[in-house]
Amino acid sequence: MDIQVARFRQTLELLKPAVARDPKIKSLGSVLLKDGKAIATNLETMVITAVPEVDLTTLVPLKEVNEVLKFTPGLELLTIKSKPGKLSLAWADGSASFPVEDSGSFPDVPEFTPETEGSLNIDALIPALVRVLPYAATDSTRPVLAGVTLILGDPVEVAAGDGYRMADQVLPLAFPKHNIVIIPSSSVAVLKHLWEKTPRTPPPVEALVPALLAKKFAMVAFDGKLGLRFEFDKGTTAIVHLVDGQPPDWLK
Repeated sequence: MDIQVARFRQTLELLKPAVARDPKIKSLGSVLLKDGKAIATNLETMVITAVPEVDLTTLVPLKEVNEVLKFTPGLELLTIKSKPGKLSLAWADGSASFPVEDSGSFPDVPEFTPETEGSLNIDALIPALVRVLPYAATDSTRPVLAGVTLILGDPVEVAAGDGYRMADQVLPLAFPKHNIVIIPSSSVAVLKHLWEKTPRTPPPVEALVPALLAKKFAMVAFDGKLGLRFEFDKGTTAIVHLVDGQPPDWLK
Protein backbone atom coordinates (compact mmCIF):
# COMPACT_ATOMS: atom_id res chain seq x y z
CA MET A 1 0.00 0.00 0.00
CA ASP A 2 1.33 3.43 -0.98
CA ILE A 3 -0.02 6.69 0.46
CA GLN A 4 1.31 10.19 1.02
CA VAL A 5 2.55 10.70 4.59
CA ALA A 6 0.41 13.82 5.12
CA ARG A 7 -2.74 12.00 4.01
CA PHE A 8 -2.03 9.03 6.27
CA ARG A 9 -1.37 11.34 9.22
CA GLN A 10 -4.64 13.14 8.49
CA THR A 11 -6.51 9.82 8.44
CA LEU A 12 -5.05 8.74 11.79
CA GLU A 13 -5.85 12.15 13.29
CA LEU A 14 -9.46 11.87 12.13
CA LEU A 15 -9.83 8.47 13.82
CA LYS A 16 -7.83 9.23 16.97
CA PRO A 17 -10.74 10.09 19.35
CA ALA A 18 -12.38 6.73 18.61
CA VAL A 19 -9.24 4.72 19.42
CA ALA A 20 -9.47 3.20 22.90
CA ARG A 21 -7.00 4.37 25.54
CA ASP A 22 -5.35 1.64 27.63
CA PRO A 23 -7.80 -0.97 26.28
CA LYS A 24 -8.27 -4.40 27.81
CA ILE A 25 -8.54 -5.71 24.24
CA LYS A 26 -5.15 -4.69 22.84
CA SER A 27 -6.29 -4.42 19.22
CA LEU A 28 -8.60 -1.51 20.17
CA GLY A 29 -5.53 0.68 20.65
CA SER A 30 -4.96 0.40 16.90
CA VAL A 31 -6.59 1.47 13.65
CA LEU A 32 -7.69 -1.30 11.30
CA LEU A 33 -6.89 -0.96 7.60
CA LYS A 34 -9.12 -3.19 5.49
CA ASP A 35 -11.08 -3.18 2.22
CA GLY A 36 -10.36 0.43 1.27
CA LYS A 37 -11.23 1.74 4.73
CA ALA A 38 -9.63 2.78 8.01
CA ILE A 39 -11.59 1.89 11.15
CA ALA A 40 -11.32 2.73 14.85
CA THR A 41 -13.52 1.88 17.82
CA ASN A 42 -13.57 2.21 21.60
CA LEU A 43 -16.69 -0.03 21.73
CA GLU A 44 -18.95 2.99 22.32
CA THR A 45 -18.26 4.67 18.99
CA MET A 46 -16.93 3.17 15.77
CA VAL A 47 -15.60 5.47 13.05
CA ILE A 48 -15.09 4.27 9.48
CA THR A 49 -13.51 6.44 6.81
CA ALA A 50 -12.84 5.67 3.16
CA VAL A 51 -9.17 5.34 2.20
CA PRO A 52 -9.04 4.04 -1.39
CA GLU A 53 -5.29 3.40 -1.12
CA VAL A 54 -5.85 0.59 1.41
CA ASP A 55 -5.20 -2.72 -0.35
CA LEU A 56 -4.14 -4.83 2.65
CA THR A 57 -5.48 -5.89 6.03
CA THR A 58 -3.49 -4.86 9.09
CA LEU A 59 -3.66 -3.09 12.41
CA VAL A 60 -1.80 0.20 12.87
CA PRO A 61 -0.74 0.92 16.48
CA LEU A 62 -1.82 4.56 16.66
CA LYS A 63 0.45 5.99 19.33
CA GLU A 64 3.65 4.37 18.07
CA VAL A 65 3.06 5.14 14.39
CA ASN A 66 2.12 8.75 15.12
CA GLU A 67 5.39 9.21 17.01
CA VAL A 68 7.33 8.18 13.90
CA LEU A 69 5.24 10.04 11.33
CA LYS A 70 5.35 13.40 13.10
CA PHE A 71 9.03 13.62 12.12
CA THR A 72 8.47 12.40 8.54
CA PRO A 73 8.06 14.97 5.72
CA GLY A 74 4.42 15.17 4.69
CA LEU A 75 5.08 15.05 0.95
CA GLU A 76 6.97 11.75 1.17
CA LEU A 77 5.36 8.63 -0.27
CA LEU A 78 4.78 6.07 2.47
CA THR A 79 4.85 2.36 1.67
CA ILE A 80 2.99 0.16 4.14
CA LYS A 81 3.47 -3.60 4.25
CA SER A 82 2.32 -6.20 6.71
CA LYS A 83 2.85 -9.81 7.64
CA PRO A 84 1.59 -11.74 10.65
CA GLY A 85 2.54 -9.86 13.81
CA LYS A 86 4.46 -7.09 12.04
CA LEU A 87 3.76 -3.76 10.33
CA SER A 88 6.44 -2.11 8.18
CA LEU A 89 6.58 1.51 7.01
CA ALA A 90 9.11 2.83 4.52
CA TRP A 91 9.74 6.23 2.94
CA ALA A 92 12.56 7.78 0.93
CA ASP A 93 14.88 8.49 3.87
CA GLY A 94 13.88 5.90 6.42
CA SER A 95 11.80 3.01 7.63
CA ALA A 96 10.21 1.64 10.78
CA SER A 97 8.54 -1.57 11.91
CA PHE A 98 6.11 -2.33 14.72
CA PRO A 99 4.72 -5.44 16.40
CA VAL A 100 0.96 -5.66 15.86
CA GLU A 101 -1.96 -7.67 17.16
CA ASP A 102 -3.90 -10.08 14.97
CA SER A 103 -6.38 -8.08 12.88
CA GLY A 104 -8.93 -10.84 13.48
CA SER A 105 -9.25 -9.67 17.09
CA PHE A 106 -10.61 -6.30 15.96
CA PRO A 107 -14.44 -5.98 16.05
CA ASP A 108 -16.30 -6.32 12.75
CA VAL A 109 -18.19 -3.37 11.31
CA PRO A 110 -21.82 -4.10 12.26
CA GLU A 111 -24.52 -4.49 9.64
CA PHE A 112 -26.52 -1.37 10.41
CA THR A 113 -30.18 -1.60 9.36
CA PRO A 114 -31.90 1.80 9.64
CA GLU A 115 -35.43 1.88 10.98
CA THR A 116 -35.56 5.63 10.33
CA GLU A 117 -33.14 8.09 8.78
CA GLY A 118 -33.03 11.72 7.81
CA SER A 119 -30.66 14.55 6.97
CA LEU A 120 -29.92 16.85 9.92
CA ASN A 121 -28.12 20.16 10.16
CA ILE A 122 -25.13 19.19 12.31
CA ASP A 123 -24.01 22.82 12.57
CA ALA A 124 -27.01 23.08 14.92
CA LEU A 125 -27.15 19.56 16.39
CA ILE A 126 -23.57 18.80 17.40
CA PRO A 127 -22.80 22.16 19.09
CA ALA A 128 -26.05 21.71 21.05
CA LEU A 129 -24.93 18.26 22.24
CA VAL A 130 -21.62 19.80 23.32
CA ARG A 131 -23.34 22.68 25.16
CA VAL A 132 -25.44 20.42 27.38
CA LEU A 133 -22.67 17.85 27.97
CA PRO A 134 -21.18 19.63 31.06
CA TYR A 135 -24.50 19.06 32.86
CA ALA A 136 -24.25 15.27 32.53
CA ALA A 137 -23.14 13.18 35.48
CA THR A 138 -19.48 12.18 35.64
CA ASP A 139 -20.21 9.10 37.75
CA SER A 140 -19.93 6.00 35.56
CA THR A 141 -22.21 4.08 37.93
CA ARG A 142 -25.11 6.19 36.60
CA PRO A 143 -24.77 5.65 32.82
CA VAL A 144 -28.20 7.09 31.98
CA LEU A 145 -27.31 10.41 33.63
CA ALA A 146 -23.73 10.30 32.30
CA GLY A 147 -24.93 10.59 28.71
CA VAL A 148 -26.72 13.22 26.65
CA THR A 149 -30.37 12.61 25.82
CA LEU A 150 -31.36 13.22 22.21
CA ILE A 151 -35.07 13.47 21.49
CA LEU A 152 -35.62 12.88 17.80
CA GLY A 153 -38.79 14.07 16.15
CA ASP A 154 -40.28 17.44 15.27
CA PRO A 155 -38.69 19.36 16.87
CA VAL A 156 -35.38 17.78 17.87
CA GLU A 157 -34.35 18.35 21.49
CA VAL A 158 -31.19 17.70 23.53
CA ALA A 159 -30.87 17.49 27.32
CA ALA A 160 -28.51 16.41 30.08
CA GLY A 161 -28.60 16.43 33.87
CA ASP A 162 -26.81 14.91 36.84
CA GLY A 163 -29.80 14.78 39.21
CA TYR A 164 -29.11 18.22 40.68
CA ARG A 165 -29.05 20.46 37.63
CA MET A 166 -30.01 20.11 33.99
CA ALA A 167 -29.79 21.75 30.59
CA ASP A 168 -32.31 21.42 27.79
CA GLN A 169 -32.42 22.91 24.31
CA VAL A 170 -35.08 22.67 21.61
CA LEU A 171 -33.61 22.88 18.11
CA PRO A 172 -35.22 24.08 14.86
CA LEU A 173 -34.72 20.62 13.35
CA ALA A 174 -37.03 17.75 12.44
CA PHE A 175 -36.48 13.98 12.23
CA PRO A 176 -38.97 11.64 10.50
CA LYS A 177 -39.82 9.52 13.56
CA HIS A 178 -39.98 10.15 17.30
CA ASN A 179 -37.29 8.36 19.32
CA ILE A 180 -35.59 9.13 22.62
CA VAL A 181 -31.98 7.96 22.84
CA ILE A 182 -29.04 8.50 25.18
CA ILE A 183 -25.64 9.18 23.62
CA PRO A 184 -22.55 8.32 25.72
CA SER A 185 -20.55 11.39 26.71
CA SER A 186 -17.43 10.04 24.99
CA SER A 187 -19.40 9.70 21.75
CA VAL A 188 -20.38 13.38 21.90
CA ALA A 189 -16.67 14.25 21.92
CA VAL A 190 -16.04 12.00 18.90
CA LEU A 191 -18.95 13.54 16.97
CA LYS A 192 -17.63 17.03 17.73
CA HIS A 193 -14.22 16.04 16.39
CA LEU A 194 -15.69 14.59 13.18
CA TRP A 195 -17.88 17.65 12.70
CA GLU A 196 -14.79 19.85 12.93
CA LYS A 197 -12.44 17.68 10.85
CA THR A 198 -14.55 16.28 8.01
CA PRO A 199 -14.72 18.39 4.83
CA ARG A 200 -17.47 20.93 4.36
CA THR A 201 -18.82 20.64 0.82
CA PRO A 202 -20.37 23.93 -0.35
CA PRO A 203 -23.54 23.88 -2.45
CA PRO A 204 -23.16 24.24 -6.24
CA VAL A 205 -23.65 28.01 -6.39
CA GLU A 206 -21.54 30.63 -8.10
CA ALA A 207 -21.82 33.30 -5.40
CA LEU A 208 -19.09 33.12 -2.75
CA VAL A 209 -21.09 34.28 0.29
CA PRO A 210 -23.85 31.61 0.08
CA ALA A 211 -21.16 28.96 -0.33
CA LEU A 212 -19.30 30.17 2.76
CA LEU A 213 -22.49 30.37 4.84
CA ALA A 214 -23.85 26.97 3.78
CA LYS A 215 -24.80 24.67 6.65
CA LYS A 216 -23.19 21.29 7.17
CA PHE A 217 -25.50 18.27 7.08
CA ALA A 218 -25.13 14.59 7.94
CA MET A 219 -27.44 11.67 7.26
CA VAL A 220 -28.52 10.35 10.67
CA ALA A 221 -30.05 6.88 10.97
CA PHE A 222 -31.58 4.99 13.90
CA ASP A 223 -31.32 1.22 14.40
CA GLY A 224 -33.04 -0.08 17.52
CA LYS A 225 -30.35 -2.74 18.02
CA LEU A 226 -27.16 -0.93 17.04
CA GLY A 227 -27.84 2.73 17.83
CA LEU A 228 -27.27 5.83 15.73
CA ARG A 229 -25.29 6.20 12.52
CA PHE A 230 -23.93 9.56 11.36
CA GLU A 231 -22.81 9.72 7.73
CA PHE A 232 -20.53 12.70 7.23
CA ASP A 233 -19.29 14.00 3.90
CA LYS A 234 -16.48 12.33 1.94
CA GLY A 235 -17.07 8.78 3.16
CA THR A 236 -16.75 9.08 6.95
CA THR A 237 -19.29 7.29 9.16
CA ALA A 238 -19.73 7.08 12.93
CA ILE A 239 -21.80 4.36 14.62
CA VAL A 240 -22.77 5.25 18.19
CA HIS A 241 -23.84 2.50 20.60
CA LEU A 242 -26.50 4.08 22.78
CA VAL A 243 -26.82 3.91 26.55
CA ASP A 244 -29.40 1.32 27.55
CA GLY A 245 -32.15 2.88 29.63
CA GLN A 246 -34.73 5.64 29.79
CA PRO A 247 -33.99 9.27 30.70
CA PRO A 248 -35.49 10.67 33.92
CA ASP A 249 -39.02 12.04 34.11
CA TRP A 250 -37.73 15.60 34.26
CA LEU A 251 -37.29 15.51 30.50
CA LYS A 252 -41.00 15.00 29.90
